[in-house]
Amino acid sequence: MWSRYRTEFRYNWNLAAPVIIGMLGHTLVGLVDNIMVGQLGTAELAAVSLGNSFFFVAMGLGIGFRLQ
Repeated sequence: MWSRYRTEFRYNWNLAAPVIIGMLGHTLVGLVDNIMVGQLGTAELAAVSLGNSFFFVAMGLGIGFRLQ
């Protein structure tokens, strides 16, 4: 009984691991962008944060459709 669950978990993990790594990488890049641009001013920081948010949604949808 448990062997069936282990194979399903392994299949799901193999499918989810690249998505997790990609999303963590993008989050790290967004954090670094905010740190660098935050020194320029509030309007610049707001623009970069908004752009990162839009790109995060687009990337999430793209990864989701790619894996289907």
